[in-house]
Amino acid sequence: MAWLDVAKMQRESAQYLAEAAEDGFSRAICSRAYYAAYAAATARLPSHIQFGRGWGNPEHAKLPEYVSQIVGLSANARREVKRGLRRLRHRREDADYRPGRTVDFRTARDSLRDAAAIFYLLNLET
Repeated sequence: MAWLDVAKMQRESAQYLAEAAEDGFSRAICSRAYYAAYAAATARLPSHIQFGRGWGNPEHAKLPEYVSQIVGLSANARREVKRGLRRLRHRREDADYRPGRTVDFRTARDSLRDAAAIFYLLNLET
């Protein structure tokens, strides 16, 4: 399975959960939306990049830095992808690791919107 396949699968999962229209899925939606965007950005990275720790993928905190190496993106698109990834990661961390934080359906919709924008900016819309 390629990174683009993972991206599409995670995005479809987030959308499926959102269509269930239950607030109880908000945390899962935030998590799936983040991983969709993470995989989408990783799919667009040049194949020659060597990631830390010998991994085949970037560390989450460093992914926005790697976005600068994606060919064919305007400076504005790079900036927006980086911002979107940071927002998504923050919401995903709230959803996955901070049970005391409110993660409601509005938060989930924001994550879906950011993921969709990243797919668009990376020219991955289907």
